[in-house]
Amino acid sequence: MFGIIVLIMLAFYMGKRAEDKNKNRYVYWGLTVLVWFGAQFIVGILFFVLAGLITGNEPSDGAVTVAALIGSLIGYGLLYRYLDKQSDESDAERKIRELGMPDSEEDTHV
Repeated sequence: MFGIIVLIMLAFYMGKRAEDKNKNRYVYWGLTVLVWFGAQFIVGILFFVLAGLITGNEPSDGAVTVAALIGSLIGYGLLYRYLDKQSDESDAERKIRELGMPDSEEDTHV
């Protein structure tokens, strides 16, 4: 239950950061949830397999849970860094800048 509360808080924070960067907050809410559970699943499975291979015994549920939680936090950190590297301008502003705008009315007449 605590993990879900943390996930909701992190998703809202990621959405606010996305809006500050002129990105769609709903997309980043969804990405936060996807990355959280995806990284949790992948790291949990990897830890279970590697710990089993190294020790020869099945790892405890607590150890797998802690490893999966660490994976979730790493995934969130990577998504945060990705968003942090995005530019602050919106897609429309970027396209206008790339295409260029005419400087005066003389440029618009053909």
